[in-house]
This record gives sequence, structure tokens and C-alpha cells, in this order.
Amino acid sequence: MTIKEQLIREIEQAPESSLIKFMRIWQLAKQSSFTAISAEDWEQHQETLFVLQNDDLMKQISRSMATHEQRQGYQPSKGEMDEILSF
Repeated sequence: MTIKEQLIREIEQAPESSLIKFMRIWQLAKQSSFTAISAEDWEQHQETLFVLQNDDLMKQISRSMATHEQRQGYQPSKGEMDEILSF
């Protein structure tokens, strides 16, 4: 079975919501070049996008960076540091 035949078979068996998602991806792929990435990389990209699109998380990161730069953030205890640094 060729790749094209496999793809057609998968599309025919896919639920409608998956087909809609596939069509969006296909439209984007036709408009620009794309690269195949591993499932692990895809998940990492999705997590990054989730954080970047979440206003509350971005504000929390911003506040954390400010307190870190001012050295006013949370200071772990010696025991916590030993646990963190003992891989």
C-alpha cells in the first residue's frame, strides 16, 4: 500500500473533528513550507504556545523574573537546595 493510499484510508476512518483539524493544517501547509518534527517536539511546542497564549501565566513569569532580578523571590532552604541539586 502506498503512502497516498494509507493517508486516504486514515482520512476516511477519521472522525469529523479530526478531518476539520487536518484540513486546517493542510491549508497552512499549502500556504507555506513545513517541517516534520517528532511527537515529543510537537508536545513541547504545544506547551510553549499554551504558556505564551495564557495571560495569567505570562504575568506570573513576569513577576517572577522581576523578583528574581531584585533577589526578592523565594529562597529555598538548604534541604530543598540539596534535594534540587542532587540529581
